[in-house]
Amino acid sequence: MSTNDLPLNFSTTEHDAPVTTGALGGAEYTESELFMLEIDRAVKVYYSLVLVSVGTVFNILSILVLNRTAFRHSTTSVYLRFLACIDMFVLYNGLSRHFVSGISNYNIRYLSNSFCKFNQWSSSFAPDISAWILVAVTTERVMSIIWPHKVRVMCSRVKAGVVVTVISVVIMAANLHLMFFYGNKETFDPAANRTAESLCVLLEPGYESFMSDVWYWLDLLKFVLLPSSILIIFNILIVIFVIRSRRRVEKIMTRAPALGRSSASALSAGRAEVRTTEPTQLSTSSVYNRRVNGPNKEVSLTLTLLAINATFVICNTPIMVYLLGSERWFPPGFSPAERLTLTAAVMAMYTNNAANFLLYCATGSRFRAETRHMFLSLRHRSLASGSRAMRDSTGSDNGKNFRLEEQLATALGSRDTFCTEHSKVYY
Repeated sequence: MSTNDLPLNFSTTEHDAPVTTGALGGAEYTESELFMLEIDRAVKVYYSLVLVSVGTVFNILSILVLNRTAFRHSTTSVYLRFLACIDMFVLYNGLSRHFVSGISNYNIRYLSNSFCKFNQWSSSFAPDISAWILVAVTTERVMSIIWPHKVRVMCSRVKAGVVVTVISVVIMAANLHLMFFYGNKETFDPAANRTAESLCVLLEPGYESFMSDVWYWLDLLKFVLLPSSILIIFNILIVIFVIRSRRRVEKIMTRAPALGRSSASALSAGRAEVRTTEPTQLSTSSVYNRRVNGPNKEVSLTLTLLAINATFVICNTPIMVYLLGSERWFPPGFSPAERLTLTAAVMAMYTNNAANFLLYCATGSRFRAETRHMFLSLRHRSLASGSRAMRDSTGSDNGKNFRLEEQLATALGSRDTFCTEHSKVYY
């Protein structure tokens, strides 16, 4: 199957045709195949809508929580905030086409020549950036575990911003040729003596061989194979070094009671020996605190990154398997079974872009705590503003009542004076 029919990242025109009873695009289908097409349409419409809605809420919450004071100065939060932004762009840019296709069987790339070019380009570079941001943040985590004393020098927020910018620019430039390869093409038919326009197709015949023979494999490599391989290797390194670190901590914990007993015997031996042993005891306790409390702070972030990386590999494995074996498993053409398989693989891929907030909450104790604090602070602010409004309204009512009482008192006073004067005249 050529990449014009089915490229990686789904950056070419799909075969969108309405489902009819017994026929589709001029071809006859069985009842089971029509049922597959209905399932395919329902998944495109309803699951796309769920992913966009849930992904928008979750990614916005991730940005808000990661922008709080507890995470704001962390270099990892720079990567994760940008990852949430690019994930939202991936969801809207990619799923909007599938959603509209499921509802109206219309490819939104047909809207205009410019939109066709931009959507072909953005549908390719946005998922790539998301994948390589994960590689960058995992690389930083590996460096912090292997060289914990040099990580502050090697990693900073400024350097993280530079890395994010370089990744984005390089990947966008690597996919830029898609804007020039695709577009609306006019061809003249001398037999019919008319000009026909093909919407959002490869503009030159030579482009098709490049896209199917070269770009197909390069795209597969840079989007799935290479990032997944790097993440798997780095995850293994992280697990190995975390296990070693825990073993060192356990050894220190087993030595701590013996050191305490030796210090107690030194205290009973004399003041001179106490002076000799006190620095050793203090240094041992400080090392113990650094090695126990320090790793405990980092365990939450390490588990979160492991979960994110594992989810990326799992969610992108279906599309990788499909692209590698679709030509052997499915007959020529775009059968209903292949269409449904492709849609399921696409939705699994986009699920990864919507689920990071859940992974942060499931594996990150600090993230859960900050999320609770954020909602509690919002609740307290709403209650405080409500009570302030009540005080203001009560104060205004009291002021009105006070002014009415003054006016009434003035009126009563003038009436009493009037009656007194007239009584004097009468008597």
